[in-house]
Amino acid sequence: MYALLAVCLSLCPQTKLVDDSVNSQLREKYGEKMMRMQRYDDEAFGIYDELFSYACPKFITPSAPSFDEPLVNYNQDAYSLLLHFSC
Repeated sequence: MYALLAVCLSLCPQTKLVDDSVNSQLREKYGEKMMRMQRYDDEAFGIYDELFSYACPKFITPSAPSFDEPLVNYNQDAYSLLLHFSC
């Protein structure tokens, strides 16, 4: 959960958006990565990808399942969608 919050706060920095205790834990855990994400270079995009891949829900499929076909590994579809949006 802190990883997604770090991504959100690095995209739109706010001073009083979160509680002080949450902010201190967030800075302790992801402070360096948040500073590197705010530079908006190639390294920052890799950190965004890393944190979002780590924290995003793995059980949500990007498309509705087809009940006529056998079960498919939808995690690959979610990962390909993630790669599509990270470009």
